Amino acid sequence: MTKRDYRLVCSDIDGTILNSQGILTERTRKAILALKQQGIPVVLVSARPPQGISCFYEALWEENPPVCAYSGGYIVLDGQVVFNRTIPLELTKQICDITRRHPVHTSLYQAEHWYVEAMDKEASWEAEAIGFDPEIAEQDKLFEEWTRCHTEPNKLLCIGQAEEISGLQKVLLRQFGTKLNISLSKATYLEIMPLGVTKAEAVKVLCSRMGIVPEQMIAFGDHFNDLAMLREAGLGIAMGNSPAEIQSAADMVAKTNDEDGVAEILERLFL
Repeated sequence: MTKRDYRLVCSDIDGTILNSQGILTERTRKAILALKQQGIPVVLVSARPPQGISCFYEALWEENPPVCAYSGGYIVLDGQVVFNRTIPLELTKQICDITRRHPVHTSLYQAEHWYVEAMDKEASWEAEAIGFDPEIAEQDKLFEEWTRCHTEPNKLLCIGQAEEISGLQKVLLRQFGTKLNISLSKATYLEIMPLGVTKAEAVKVLCSRMGIVPEQMIAFGDHFNDLAMLREAGLGIAMGNSPAEIQSAADMVAKTNDEDGVAEILERLFL
């Protein structure tokens, strides 16, 4: 394909359009705005909650932006929720029973709500990264409230040391691997989402709504939860800071996020 054939760019946020300090650089912002002027939207597809995504569109002067949160499990287009996949509450309770026995932090996310049992160091790190604070709630009381309201979470996030997170992933995959999507977004972050929720499915929804095919899409990502999206795209681009397995599966490898890898590729292809 030539650059004129591409009509959509989808990108992960952390480790991709943000540098290692969590900053959207001016070079990357200008490259995205330049694409917008050419009529090519750049859509952020992230494991983050909605508020942790929308804030970046403010820097891009987007009104009523598309939101693909929880790796595509919660999608808002034109101000309307068009896709909302949740984890069964009984499975959520079982997972939390397991995570309590491991030295990890566990967050629960439901629509635009983020819940933790205490503002520990992991919650503080995440709050600083995504730009807003969680709500404090005991899990058992939260589950009672969700039972009354017929509510279920979109995502669970476990944060811990890489070795502990890897071991926990193996435990959860053995018990829930056929029921849930359990993947790393980085070595210390384990994302637990409904079965079938992937960034690839999210971009399929976007392409369908735009009347294009995935082959007309470029996708950027840096970790294992981006892999399906990179494979779905007409041009899947791994960041230079991504694991070797991601780079080998991509169509192209960009410079690292600290070298404005996304901007450099967009400039080369379109500007």
